[in-house]
Amino acid sequence: MSELAALVLEVSAGWRERAACKGGPEMIEADPKNKEQVSAAKAFCFRECPVVDECREWGISERRYDHINEVVGGLTAEQRRAARRRRAPRRRFVAGST
Repeated sequence: MSELAALVLEVSAGWRERAACKGGPEMIEADPKNKEQVSAAKAFCFRECPVVDECREWGISERRYDHINEVVGGLTAEQRRAARRRRAPRRRFVAGST
C-alpha cells in the first residue's frame, strides 16, 4: 500500500469522517511545481471541506507525510513546514553561556 493510500485510510475517525477529501486522494494531490494543481487542491479544501481548520492543524503537527505531494488543510508540505518553524520556540543565545 502506498503512503498516500495509507493517509487516506487514516482519514477515518472524528473530524476526519467529515473531510471532503475522504473520497480519495486525487482531490488533494498536487505537484508543488504545478501552480494550477496546487491552486485547484487549495480551492477544493477551502470551498468544499467543512473541517479545513482541523485538517490544517493536523497537517502542521503531523510530519510523517510532508514528503507526499498533497495539500492538507489548504497548505502545501512546504507551507506546513514553515508554519511548524514559526510555531517552534526560538532559542535565545546568551553571550558567555555554553
